[in-house]
Amino acid sequence: MIAFFPDPYPDELLYSICARYTDIVQYPASSSANQELFGSRGKIASVDLPINLSYLVANLPPGHQYTEDQLIDKHTLLPFYTQFCPQKRIGLVRADMKGSNSSQVRTHLGILSKHLPQWLQFCPLCTESDVKNFGEPYWHRLHQVPGVKVCPVHHVFLEQSTASVRTERQSWEFISANRVIRTTKPRPLSFTEPSHEILVKIAHDVATLLEQRNLTPSGSELRNRYLYLLAKQGLATYRGHLYAKALMSAFGDFYPTQILQLLDCSLDSTSYQNWLFCIIRSPLSQAENPLHHLLLIHFLGYTADDFFQLPTEFHLFGKSPWPCLNPASDHFQQPTIPECRIKYYNGRKPTGTFVCPCGFVYARKGPDESESDRYKIGRLICYGHIWLERLQELWLDSTVSVPEIARKLGVSYRTVKFHAIAHGLPPRSELNLILPSELIQLNADNKDKNISKPTTLDIHRQKWLEARHLYPEASRTMLQDKFPVSYRWLRENDYEWFNAHLPDSLRVFNQKGRMQVDWENRDKELANAVRKSALDLKNAPLRPIWLTKTAITKKIGIRKLVSVSKDKLEYSN
Repeated sequence: MIAFFPDPYPDELLYSICARYTDIVQYPASSSANQELFGSRGKIASVDLPINLSYLVANLPPGHQYTEDQLIDKHTLLPFYTQFCPQKRIGLVRADMKGSNSSQVRTHLGILSKHLPQWLQFCPLCTESDVKNFGEPYWHRLHQVPGVKVCPVHHVFLEQSTASVRTERQSWEFISANRVIRTTKPRPLSFTEPSHEILVKIAHDVATLLEQRNLTPSGSELRNRYLYLLAKQGLATYRGHLYAKALMSAFGDFYPTQILQLLDCSLDSTSYQNWLFCIIRSPLSQAENPLHHLLLIHFLGYTADDFFQLPTEFHLFGKSPWPCLNPASDHFQQPTIPECRIKYYNGRKPTGTFVCPCGFVYARKGPDESESDRYKIGRLICYGHIWLERLQELWLDSTVSVPEIARKLGVSYRTVKFHAIAHGLPPRSELNLILPSELIQLNADNKDKNISKPTTLDIHRQKWLEARHLYPEASRTMLQDKFPVSYRWLRENDYEWFNAHLPDSLRVFNQKGRMQVDWENRDKELANAVRKSALDLKNAPLRPIWLTKTAITKKIGIRKLVSVSKDKLEYSN
């Protein structure tokens, strides 16, 4: 048992404490310190990950407050690796550091010798402060971490001492900072230089990692965070597919090649198996250089501290239940929707669909950025029976104007008129349209008291009949362009009914059996549609409308057809 042991200074390496101890004791042979402190003359005086700590703690003076874990967490570099290494491996490394097995310590962490600094480093201004405050300099733990090139406190470059970490000294020798550090002029950083700013951010985050004790993220948690942040930048889909070329290009633009080389983090841009893709696809599947993770985190716009505050699971539209946004209901903006159906369309942003028991159905693109987004409607799919009943009630009340109905129901003036006509309500003075008897019957069927809300089949049938009524002269192609959702749904799920309610086909077959357009019949039908459209525009109430080819063709949905195929239409000019 040794008679005394120096108290550690803030952020001091255990190696530095032992070096100050040997300077005080003045052993006749450098290997004697190893014998007394760690139980063997042949033990390596490790700078970063010392071993045989149980022997050291057991031989400290009586009354000391040290434990093996305390020395590991506060005075070695292991905490730097802990956050980005499988926890099982960290447990093995801790056990090895407490015991005498040194062969697997760095192997478990995936540390290559080339990544370690060759010389012990120091900050000239930290050295001055240490001498002033403690009477002597010492080796700071932060300054010896691989990849730390600057002091984040004084914003100057670190300097190399003459004390070798690996080769130029006997492996069991402890070299104190007081023996080798000489007065050195500081080299300040320039924050107009982007590479200097990158180095400062890395040093700050390494300091954060060294002080963390309770961060134990899993590989799935890291992957969820990475993919979510990449998707927000358009470099991945929200389903987890990476846009590899775009990611490599953006990452290369963000980090100069010289910086990656300086940090020993060079990236092979020609391979999709490089370290960048590995830590995104399968983080913690193997030991990885923590600098790789820090570089990715900074690229995503976060510091390590902020990154680990992010949730481990991302709810693209928040957590259930969701509010009903039906202004006609008595539960308006109340959380009554238990489920959100999410779909992804060709890698685009996710679309959430919300179905309330009152029949009100809406959708919006995500992800939600704030709490207020929960109360936004991107696209209204179905109003529901409560909304329609409220519309009927207000419509039949002659004291309520149409604009006021629109305000109460949260829609536009035109939407109120459209649904009043579509559901067979008696016309007001400004309306004079008749609903097809078939649509009236369908609406009557849906009012059956046994049906709590219209089915998807009813919704799409109703929309299709409304489309046929609004555009009686439109061809199948025109209706498909204007109502693609209902067209596709009915064709795939209700083909017989859909086929019976399609306009007559304008296609004929040639002698070879190939389908072609009957331009003669189409020309006649479009001519009639143009005449009717012009007449409707001419007789429209309120402000007169200028009769132009654009206005007429736009009204009946053939603007593109006339532009592309005008040479085949007799009445196109």
